[in-house]
Amino acid sequence: MITSVLEVAGARLRLTGEEELDEAVEIDHRMHMKDSFEAFNEMRRDGMLCDVVVVAEDKRLSAHKVLLSARIPYFRAMFCNDMMESRANEVYIYEFTYETTEHLLEYAYTGRVRLSIHNVQAIMTGANFLRIENLMDECGDFLMKRLSIDNAVAIFVFCRSISYIGIELTVVRFIEKHFVLISPTPDFLELDIEEVAFILQRDSLYVDGEEQVFTAAMRWIEADESGGRRVHAAKLLACVRLPLLQPSFLSDFVAHHTLLKDDIRCRDLVDEAKDYLLMPERRPLLKSFRTIGRVCDQVPALIFVMGGLTTSSRQPRSQVEVYDAVTDAWTPCKPMTTVRSRIGIAVHDRKVYALGGFDGKDRLDLCEVFDTESNEWSTLPPLHRKRSAMATATLDGIIYVCGGYDGVSSLACVETFDVRRRLPEWRPAAKMIKPRSASGSCVLDGVIYVIGGHDGMSIFAGGERYDPHKKVWEEIAPMTSKRCRLGVAALAGKIYAAGGYDGSQFLNSVECYDPVRNEWTPVTAMNMKRCRASLAVTHGKLYVIGGFDGFNNLSSCEFYSPDKDAWELRSSLKEHAGGVSCGTVPIPAMILTPSAPVLLKSELEEWNLPLNAKRAGPTHSLSAASARVSVSLLFSLHSIYNGHRHKVDLSTKPLPSSVEINDEVPESYARYAALRSELNDFDVTIVVGDEKIQAHKAILSARIPFFRGLFDSMMVESAAGKVTLPNFNYPTAKALLDYIYTGRIIIDECNVEDLLMGANFLGIEPVQYACGHFMVKRLRVDNALPLLMVCKSIGYHGLDDLVHRFIDKNFVSISRTPEFLNLTVDELEGLLRRDYINVDSEKQVFDAITNWMEEIDDRSTYAKRLFKCVRCHRLTDSDMNDVSWTPWCAPIINLHELLDKAKEQRRNPSLLTSFDTKERRCDEAHNLIFAVGHLSSTQNPEESGMEFYEPIRNTWSTCQKLPTIRGRNGVAVVGRKILAIGGYNAKERLQTCDVYDTETDRWSPAPTLNQTRSAMAVGVIDDKIYVAGGFDGQHALDSMEVLNTKDNAPVWTNVMPSMGKLRGTPAACVLNGMLYVIGGHDGSNIHKDGEFFNPATKTWTAISPMKDKRCRFNAAVLNGQIYVAGGYDGAAFLREAERYDPATNTWTVLKPMNERRSRPALAVSCGKLYVFGGFDGLYNVTTVEMYDPATDTWTNRANMNAHSGCVNIGCVPIPASIPSPVANLEADDLRAEAVAV
Repeated sequence: MITSVLEVAGARLRLTGEEELDEAVEIDHRMHMKDSFEAFNEMRRDGMLCDVVVVAEDKRLSAHKVLLSARIPYFRAMFCNDMMESRANEVYIYEFTYETTEHLLEYAYTGRVRLSIHNVQAIMTGANFLRIENLMDECGDFLMKRLSIDNAVAIFVFCRSISYIGIELTVVRFIEKHFVLISPTPDFLELDIEEVAFILQRDSLYVDGEEQVFTAAMRWIEADESGGRRVHAAKLLACVRLPLLQPSFLSDFVAHHTLLKDDIRCRDLVDEAKDYLLMPERRPLLKSFRTIGRVCDQVPALIFVMGGLTTSSRQPRSQVEVYDAVTDAWTPCKPMTTVRSRIGIAVHDRKVYALGGFDGKDRLDLCEVFDTESNEWSTLPPLHRKRSAMATATLDGIIYVCGGYDGVSSLACVETFDVRRRLPEWRPAAKMIKPRSASGSCVLDGVIYVIGGHDGMSIFAGGERYDPHKKVWEEIAPMTSKRCRLGVAALAGKIYAAGGYDGSQFLNSVECYDPVRNEWTPVTAMNMKRCRASLAVTHGKLYVIGGFDGFNNLSSCEFYSPDKDAWELRSSLKEHAGGVSCGTVPIPAMILTPSAPVLLKSELEEWNLPLNAKRAGPTHSLSAASARVSVSLLFSLHSIYNGHRHKVDLSTKPLPSSVEINDEVPESYARYAALRSELNDFDVTIVVGDEKIQAHKAILSARIPFFRGLFDSMMVESAAGKVTLPNFNYPTAKALLDYIYTGRIIIDECNVEDLLMGANFLGIEPVQYACGHFMVKRLRVDNALPLLMVCKSIGYHGLDDLVHRFIDKNFVSISRTPEFLNLTVDELEGLLRRDYINVDSEKQVFDAITNWMEEIDDRSTYAKRLFKCVRCHRLTDSDMNDVSWTPWCAPIINLHELLDKAKEQRRNPSLLTSFDTKERRCDEAHNLIFAVGHLSSTQNPEESGMEFYEPIRNTWSTCQKLPTIRGRNGVAVVGRKILAIGGYNAKERLQTCDVYDTETDRWSPAPTLNQTRSAMAVGVIDDKIYVAGGFDGQHALDSMEVLNTKDNAPVWTNVMPSMGKLRGTPAACVLNGMLYVIGGHDGSNIHKDGEFFNPATKTWTAISPMKDKRCRFNAAVLNGQIYVAGGYDGAAFLREAERYDPATNTWTVLKPMNERRSRPALAVSCGKLYVFGGFDGLYNVTTVEMYDPATDTWTNRANMNAHSGCVNIGCVPIPASIPSPVANLEADDLRAEAVAV
């Protein structure tokens, strides 16, 4: 009986495979529509079935009314209404040239047009006139990719002239973000007053100070040498937020400016600003947009993280890390002077303040500040009260420290620190309404919010806010969940509260607060539960960092996109784990702004703005400019602010002067359907029984090869205008013809077979694929065989192969179904001879034949034929004894000879030469992947619980910990047991071994090695465990020993001969009964070559060398080939991966992994290759990647929880008797052609 780990995993697989599906689905196929337009264009060029001529500049272009109406709204209005042109054979275009008209018609037919810097404006103007929105979008995208400091204003003016709001807003965002260098350009100085005022009054203008806005305004006025712009001085000065200027600048420069001092309206504005600065008590009476600071959410910022814990001992740290969201990279920074955690963080003027905290023993009043320009820490006056876990905020140059915990009780008191003073000091401020520690805080619209937390007795759902002008706290609406130790941040006018602890559980839920409506709304939960996580905002995204999930301190990070309402994992912290604190430091505007052309599609996608107001565009990567700026962070934080503009290479790859647009014309579907009722010029009738369906020859010819063959040839149907479809029923024919016009069709269990047959007759491949996809989604153990027979009957080989793979994987369960027992002998033999049947033992194949033979009495004549399908050498002696007494085997005359031959083959594998002696191997079977052995952050082994990974659910679970501390050990799997072999315990290499039983979740001692070894090669062949090479603490080894687990008292036995080379830290795997040992080192040299051991002949044979020499890597077998990944080549830690084909003795380079990894672990499950952990040259990593051989791509998967660095892996198959769901649809040709359902 399977219990514990395997039973739970099996239950999960069953649930995954039995998800409830809709009875009907709607198919919406787009590629088929695209293919149709290619045929339409060919017909247009040949003048075939054309019924209108478009005339421009006295030149003529033939076309089809039906297609022009479907693709171009201008022509749709013309031909589908009672206009004179709808009855004419010619249409005249006067608004643009023949060349532009030809481009637009070409696009209407094919979805393609070549844009260049010479024609884009003309084509965009023409598309705007004809209202071809897709083409307008593409022209806009062309302009956006070439957007730069020099042309941004010109594109802004052009977009306003054609009322293209979407791109206009996008360009405005670019101008806002790069205002500092755009404002001096000639194009900006030539704007009219309304356009300049529009830009200067923007709330999201990104400047280092309001002085830059004032300077830009004065520069624009002075650019008119005639002085005519002086009359606009007051209007522009009203756009400048004078109260936010530095007092000295306002008094010394603005008040005495020659353009302003003689204008009474300007003097009034200057006086207003002076009153605001000189009389703080009256500021509440002077509130206007000019007193509100500009905020640009999209500006890239660096996230400084500090105050976390060590990954192993969970002690406070002094380390500081900086996160660059553009490169998704963490960089160490100069540490704090004191070790502490649970600190308060504040940021002002690119300085990061670290306040209070906990050093592992006491709460602290210590304060220090990090200057990002000088890269130095300096001390500040201490807080009045020692405190940790406080809420901090910065507003108008004043740092607020609210509440916290002093070691005895939660606090309500508040302290402030005015950093603008010459000698700043901490001063008391109005107390909060409630004592709060472990709360979250942020600033929004000039108000400080403190949310959640606890008072030592109760956890709060409510919060409060403080208005510095009123100097009072007031309560706000409570959250939907009470929470303390939460993260809080403001983004896009809303406040987000994430994670925390509610007194009974750790939370991954997130809520969003709208201050206008004073209410909270849940949003998508984080990927992980997190308390004491820290929140930060950059690039318009919300980042959550670190935390504690109830079991482990976390180093992982994820970000939230408000537009998608989705979380995505990002790179993990390197130096910290658990509850960190963070602050964001914006990159200065003068550094951010590029001095070379910048691709703005990334800007557009970063802001997620639509190209036109009706349709939202896609979301993509971050700003190219930001990315280039952020590169320097990897080298020196100090260089960011000192000479940075002169050091960073801002060059981009040159853009082509022209691009080809290829649009899949999705908007045409609804228009085609409408045309069938709006246009009465049908020219063909489809006859199905007694029913008739009207249609257009042009559309049928373009869409369906069957009809094109009829109408383009001199066949009777072409002249008669009538086509009869035999063997069709009316609903099927109508559904298929509707699909021809719209690209849509509804498939359900009642019509799927008829649609499949009809689509097969007409050659409508997308509908065939969609029907197959529909069937596969409903593939089960009880219907797999009938579906296989249907596929074979219609020659549907793509679906045939997929169903075969499902049957292979679930053979044991399927062999018990009535459908299996009713197979013909030929069909049964075809199944039994497959190499990829997933069975726990060959006895299950024999039992399946037994069930089939006993179903009907007269099947005994097939006994010998079917017995040959059993790979008898894979049977145990006990199984063979059972076979010899099975009744249906009695007619086999030489049965005992066959069994004796199988026993000899088992003793001498060199006799295994035919297909029926080949080992069955199902690469797509589901495995549980166990991580065994562990390294700490100091590269030493440490005690840890073992964990296992379920690939189909992408989750990790813990199980019984190892009884012996060990790392760099070997791992072998025999049956359902895992052997941990040798290794290193931080003091010495080991000989001891332990065995883990997955059925009982227990460890027990195993036989001891003959020699101490770590980092060795391990492989299992016929239940014998081979261990070769490795390191004994002084030397690399070439020796090998074997443990025969079938023996009653197994012991390790030395095997001769030794390998051809000394090999420490090699990779190893077993393929076709051979042990492959690859790479490694001999103590002096790192190897590229490898060799394999043949247990039958007891010989080693060399194989061709890899492309890269490497040690400290690993290998795995997938689809009959060997994969290796990562390692160390003596100079660098590697991302590279290669694949070895034993048939050709050659290596192939694959796409590299996402991260560098030495000492990673490799495993195979569900037809995919997984890579776990490793060391990247600086840190042990917990990340996991999955490689798909069908697409040559790597994808990140869930991180390990209990391990980091060098782990070792054992794969335990889920028992074949547990049904598995359909896997790898994404890798099948069927899915590549089918549409989304």
